[in-house]
Amino acid sequence: MKTISAFAAKTHFGQLLKEVEKGESFEILRHNVPVARLVGTGGESGAEKFAESLRRIRKIRSSLSIKMSEINQWVQEGRR
Repeated sequence: MKTISAFAAKTHFGQLLKEVEKGESFEILRHNVPVARLVGTGGESGAEKFAESLRRIRKIRSSLSIKMSEINQWVQEGRR
C-alpha cells in the first residue's frame, strides 16, 4: 500500500482512481498521520454481486428436500 499526503490526493484524485482500478491502494496522510485508505471495490459491480447471490439462492433452493409448494401449503394452513 502506497502512502500519499491529503493535499496530493486531492490534487491528483483522478490519477489515483485510475491506479485503484488497476488494483493499487493508498493510505492518505494528514501531517504524516494516516487518516484514510483509498482501495478498490473488488471489481464486481452491484449487478454482478446481485446475480451471483441469486444464483446461489437458487442452487440452495433446488437442493432442499422440501419444495416451495409444500412451504406455501404450510403457510396457507397457518393462516386458517
